[in-house]
Parts: sequence; structure tokens; C-alpha cells
Amino acid sequence: MANCRQNGGAAGLAWRDEIVDATVHPRFRAEKPARGTQSGNEMRSGDVTAFDALDDRNDASGAAQWRPRCRPVGGLEREADAMSVRAAVIYYSATGSVYALAQSVVAGAEKAGADTRLRKVRELAPDEAIASNEGWQAHTLETQNVREASLEDLDWADAVVFGTPTRFGNVAAQLKQFMDTAGPLWVEGKLANKVYAGFVSTGTAHGGQESTLLAMANTFYHWGGVIAGPGYLDPIQYVAGNPYGASHISANGANPPGETELAAAEFTGRRVVEVAAALSTLDQR
Repeated sequence: MANCRQNGGAAGLAWRDEIVDATVHPRFRAEKPARGTQSGNEMRSGDVTAFDALDDRNDASGAAQWRPRCRPVGGLEREADAMSVRAAVIYYSATGSVYALAQSVVAGAEKAGADTRLRKVRELAPDEAIASNEGWQAHTLETQNVREASLEDLDWADAVVFGTPTRFGNVAAQLKQFMDTAGPLWVEGKLANKVYAGFVSTGTAHGGQESTLLAMANTFYHWGGVIAGPGYLDPIQYVAGNPYGASHISANGANPPGETELAAAEFTGRRVVEVAAALSTLDQR
């Protein structure tokens, strides 16, 4: 991967060296250069005719394989202009853990060149419930000047990252209520083809992080969105360990996100911007 990143740009989309059976893979069918022709250095992203020489290794059937030098994951091109991407980070946070992650997502998106909006969703809990929890009350005051999300933010954005604490393995009611109001945009097709991702915080280990992110993704599917999960496309993901989205264990608010969690959230922001930028280049063809 190091060579691929050198060729494609360290800040680029994830690239990988891989073996592809040219006789089977539809992307490369009918493109069989002679041994020793076209070097990988001649390959452009998206150029399906540029291959290294025939690989001496064969697969189990004995079929010869071809090795593209560096192929962008998913076939997305690197020449995207991230400066044109508009990214909205929309979250709900009670005691501040998700808010901290949201700030890192914004930082990652901005480092990738995006224009960003950070928005919280409307609180649905009664004042007496908030006042009964010191951390909840303090965070409410701390973020009172953060603008509330509106449907215009969804319409504006090319990429949207949602953040939530888990509630019984599901998305918090406050965030879900906002998502459920997006029907007017959905019916007009204005939510389709945007890039989406999520991040989450739970009170305990195994407290529903993955199920919450998967439940959130159900909405993205209905919207016709493009889901840009972090996978293991950055070294931080091998430390953070959640390919579905950035996540954190808060110990019920006592444990703020640490360096690893914040770095994973930042990568999430960068990832969605890079994918959205790549998609925008396809739209311009």
C-alpha cells in the first residue's frame, strides 16, 4: 500500500495492490497486454488497460493472473477536487461524548478541503430530566450556541455524517426524529447519491455500537445514499477496531473520547469528503 499511496497521493483515497484474473474479472476482460509491456508507472487511475507484466503466480485453476500496479478501491478516481465538497455533521449528544467526536469529524472534513457545517438536533427530553443529570445540564449549556439542524442542511450537503449515542442498540430518538422529518427531501430525490457515514458512543463495552450504526444505515439505504464506512482504510482503524464507524465507550459520561477515538472520527470526516469528491468527478463526465 505504501507504493500505491506514493503514486496516488498520501492524502488520497485508499489504494491497494491486488491480483486480478484477467480472464474472469469484468473490469479487465479483453485487456491482456503482452508480457513486459506497459509498466505500472504508466497507469492512470481508472485506466483499465494499463497493467504490469504477467504475474508468474497462478490461481488454483492454473489461470494466469494480471497485476494492476495501483487500483483505487471501488474504482474511484483520485483526481477529485475536495474543495467543492460540502459536508454536514449532524449529531445528538447528551453529556458531550458525541459532541467531541463530531468536532473531530468536522476537523477531518476540513483538512480534506471541505466546506462544513456542524449542527445539533433538537432536544426532546423535558427540562426536568436534563436538570436531574449534572453532566447533561452542563453540556446543554456548553453547546447552547451550536445551531440546530434543519432540512436545508441536508439539502445543502454533498456528504452527511450523523452522530448518536446508542439507545438500546439503536439510534437516539432525538436524531431519529430529525431523520424521520426528511420525507419532503426524500420524495424529491434530494437525498439520493449523497455520501453518508455515522459515529456512535455507548455507555459500556459491547453496548450496541455496531447495531446502532447498522440501524442508522437502514435510513441511508432508503434515501438512496452512498455509504462510506471507514473499513480498515487507515492505520488508525486497526487500533480503533470498528469498520462500521468511529465509536467510543463513555462509561456513562465519565470517560471522554481519547486520542484513538478522536483520530478515528477525524478519519471518518476525511473519508466521506474524499468519496464525495470522487463521485463529483464522475458526475462531471
